Amino acid sequence: MGGRGSAEPHAAEPATRLSDADAADHLSSAAASSDEPENAGENAPAGTAADTNAAQPEVSGHGDSRPVQSGRRRTRSRARNVVPPELAPPLTGEQFWQLAPRHVRTLIAMGHDDAVQGSYKRQFKESRLALIERLLDPTLSLEDTARLLNVCPTTVRRYTNRGLLRHQRTTGDQRRFKLSDVLSFMEAQSSVETDGAMKRDG
Repeated sequence: MGGRGSAEPHAAEPATRLSDADAADHLSSAAASSDEPENAGENAPAGTAADTNAAQPEVSGHGDSRPVQSGRRRTRSRARNVVPPELAPPLTGEQFWQLAPRHVRTLIAMGHDDAVQGSYKRQFKESRLALIERLLDPTLSLEDTARLLNVCPTTVRRYTNRGLLRHQRTTGDQRRFKLSDVLSFMEAQSSVETDGAMKRDG
């Protein structure tokens, strides 16, 4: 019994013993695996643990984890009234009236807008010429007409009551005037004043 018990360790020794070649391979693989953590940060793709550690905020001197602000301060952009360099300067009154007749003739000469209507699903409420007429001959209120004629609203009412100034009435019985009618009235008044001055001088 004693001799058999002392021989058992020697019988298991060949199973755990490695050859010299296997031991060399085992040592080389262990050395290679120990080098990998040192170089993992260099070869790690974006978004890996290496980048995560690099993106951690710096710790301030107070011992907390608040990010340290750099010396650069972000400035808010404020809206400004910027005039593009290609924007034409505004016209004076004299320049406007020098260009208006020519441009009006150009607008009218362009004709109808039948080709443009095909680009819209809805039907236009007015023709192109009616649009030009509405823009060039707008409807004026009593106050607008009084300011154009440089008189008080009561004087404008007197003109309409005497039939000197053509006007329309709204559903609320408010006076409305066409710019062309106001200009015609001004022309008529100018002719009357000229004739009166000539008679006085004669």
